[in-house]
Amino acid sequence: TIYSDYQILQEEVESLRRELQLFREVEKENQRLSELLNLKKSFPKSSLVGHIITRQISHWFRWVILDIGRRDSVRDRMALVTDDGVVGRIMDVGETISQAILLTDPESRVSAMVQNSRAVGVVSGEGLRDRLRMSLIPMDSEIQIGDSIITSGLGGIYPKGLPIGQVTTVGTDRDGMHLFAYVKPVVDFNMLEEVLCIAYYPPDS
Repeated sequence: TIYSDYQILQEEVESLRRELQLFREVEKENQRLSELLNLKKSFPKSSLVGHIITRQISHWFRWVILDIGRRDSVRDRMALVTDDGVVGRIMDVGETISQAILLTDPESRVSAMVQNSRAVGVVSGEGLRDRLRMSLIPMDSEIQIGDSIITSGLGGIYPKGLPIGQVTTVGTDRDGMHLFAYVKPVVDFNMLEEVLCIAYYPPDS
């Protein structure tokens, strides 16, 4: 009957829609993985892609669980990055999964510098997805709104020159001896699905 034919056609249309949606999702994932693999070429010694399988995002804690662990040669304090910039670092390694702290977590610390002036400081998380704080900046440093903040390479975790964010506010710290800056991260932490886990070997190692 015409009604039966219509039902069959409707089911076929729905099936095609699901297939198209799945295809688009696979296409987006392939694009993200392609970007990470291109970035991987910059870290030939030790790097691997991890997928985020769990998130713990609250006002105080910001960490994720990855589907890679000891069996994949993951170790503590390995850096996590995307094609956009710094994500965080590994903080606990299991056999098949790992826990990672995000850059926005209040316990996170990264040695950083202003890209233009080379002024140094320390970037820490504030528990906010869209704001970091850069502190311990020398008073005579050149830093202004819009400046790019990058990793300094100090500390043995992050290679030098990785993007962190852009300055949105500059002021004098409460100790009266340093400047501070609020920094908007270049990474959209709400959109993270895959990350590149890298082992950094300082030049003197």
